Amino acid sequence: MSTSLETGGVVGGYRIESLLGRGGMAAVYLAEDSRLKRKVALKILSPELAADDAFRRRFVDESEQLAAVDHPNIIPVYEAGQDEGHLFIAMRYVDSTDLKELIASEGPLLPERAISIVAQVAGALDAAHAKGLVHRDVKPANVLVAVGSGGDGSDHAYLSDFGLTKRTQETSGLTKTGFLMGTIDYVAPEQISGSGVDGRTDQYALACVLFQCLTGRTPYPRDDDAAVLYSHLSEPPPSVTGTDPGLPPTIDAVLARGMAKERDDRYASCLEFARAARNALLSPSGEATVEPSAAATPDVPSAPSRPVIAAPALVEEPPPKRHGRRVALVVGAMVLALAAVASVLALLSGGGGGRTTLVALDANDGSTVSTLHDEAFSEHLWGILSIEDGDLWQATEDSLVRRDEKTGEILDTFPIEGTWESMTGGFGYVWIAHPFAPGETEIERMSPLSGNSKTIKVDGDPADLRAGNGSIWFLAEDGTLSKIDPVSMNVVDTYDTGAVTPGTAVPLAGFIWICECEVGRVAQFDPRTGEIVKELDLPEHGFVIGVDTTDPQNERVWLLDPEANTLTPIDPVTGEVGRAVGVGGAAITDAKVVGDSLWVASQTEVTRIDLPSLDQHVFPVPDGVSAGSVAPTPDGSIVWVANCGCPIEQ
Repeated sequence: MSTSLETGGVVGGYRIESLLGRGGMAAVYLAEDSRLKRKVALKILSPELAADDAFRRRFVDESEQLAAVDHPNIIPVYEAGQDEGHLFIAMRYVDSTDLKELIASEGPLLPERAISIVAQVAGALDAAHAKGLVHRDVKPANVLVAVGSGGDGSDHAYLSDFGLTKRTQETSGLTKTGFLMGTIDYVAPEQISGSGVDGRTDQYALACVLFQCLTGRTPYPRDDDAAVLYSHLSEPPPSVTGTDPGLPPTIDAVLARGMAKERDDRYASCLEFARAARNALLSPSGEATVEPSAAATPDVPSAPSRPVIAAPALVEEPPPKRHGRRVALVVGAMVLALAAVASVLALLSGGGGGRTTLVALDANDGSTVSTLHDEAFSEHLWGILSIEDGDLWQATEDSLVRRDEKTGEILDTFPIEGTWESMTGGFGYVWIAHPFAPGETEIERMSPLSGNSKTIKVDGDPADLRAGNGSIWFLAEDGTLSKIDPVSMNVVDTYDTGAVTPGTAVPLAGFIWICECEVGRVAQFDPRTGEIVKELDLPEHGFVIGVDTTDPQNERVWLLDPEANTLTPIDPVTGEVGRAVGVGGAAITDAKVVGDSLWVASQTEVTRIDLPSLDQHVFPVPDGVSAGSVAPTPDGSIVWVANCGCPIEQ
């Protein structure tokens, strides 16, 4: 059986149009889905792989697992299967070049452009690793680059070719048929020796990719394959500055760690590696530390320079009270959605502020790890927390504050221009809804790496703004729902949901759950049909909180009743209502899911609820702290608690 297919041939319902590329293990075709009339990239595996029963079963299983990884820098998988001996995978077709061709045609990339692409790939890899998948063939040819398509002129990178993924618990570096699963110019030592792989294996390859982006060549160019493999196993990582002395010397140390021979000596995640590389390549102002070397092509577009952003000055008077503000900061592969926290606090205290206090509690026994008081944000912080890509984020009246996840040290402060009513994080950006004029809202997309932003205007007064289901969703006060493409920032669809006085919108499992808070209902809206599927009663003063997690079994929409101190789970697909969970001795102010734990703040205490058993572990917060928001670290070691500045109920 050959991978060579004629134009007009059909595999699995996909009609072949042209050959896009061919490698040693697969061929990729442009094809049309005869059922949905859309273009796809159809990958046909080699006969040797297709004939391997174990590989075939794993390939189909892992393709299905990958399809569940929703990340803007991973090519979406539509289907994987077999047809008349052909093992195939159908993916979204992206009109782009690949990073290998980009480097070949333009030479070494400018540091800002290189790290922008690598950071996007790092986020995609960490999202896959969170699902237990390892790519194992990260290389420039598997990074598709849509040049200048990022809306602000930046490149949008897609990681492709997950057909060689494997479970992290498997150990062999070879298949039964003897194939080394990887490409020798980027293969990690453990893949060669067969000593086991995990996410740090992909990090090694990603470091090799960054080396090539900066120098235009692979790390170990040798005369034959055996010499390349020996170099990966035995030779020290090469020096970038040895090729381009104009680059900062600190990048050599970062790449050396990313390419360490032992996995334990590398960074904990791909994003941690990318952040370290970014810090090494960019000065504090965010500009390249040197002029591009002579080897670099001078007219290659680069990402916008990162501005120097100072911390905000002390505010002498408290900000005006706001009601109904909603924030949902979304974490890479995890969605940590917080709905209507400020509304709950306003219900309890009529708004108000207070000195900013951050407390880090041990996530296992509740003991206090550290306490921070920030006078610079006194009377100025809304105490809203989330953790994204290893950083702790806070939202203030006019700023986003990025902190170190472990120490709480302030790393960056990004000013927010003008008033805002809703905020969400997703697809590598922070999204902010600004009231613009009666019946019109300005949506801002801000880069958390540089602070640069782009805006569009949409119809309707803001009720909520959320990321999920592959899009940005803007809910207007009149019940209109707008679907926004996160890359192009175009409104791709608008729906009249029929919702009455909508408050929040939670995108989960393809549906949008809309809180009709004032009339005491929550509606399950299906954007695929444009209809409300189900309506459920909502407790008085209740809100809807959507908390997504890396484990699909724990994805739920939660009805929050701050007066009864209960959280009630709803299956996001079937609408089935679960058993209400009573939490805390004071009103609930926040809830987040990380892994298999639901964390709940209720002013005087923080509760960890184990899922799905619903066993509770209650941790009192220190005296003088009124818990308004929680942010558990992804590794489960610390939970950060922000003081809400509201009076503690006795």
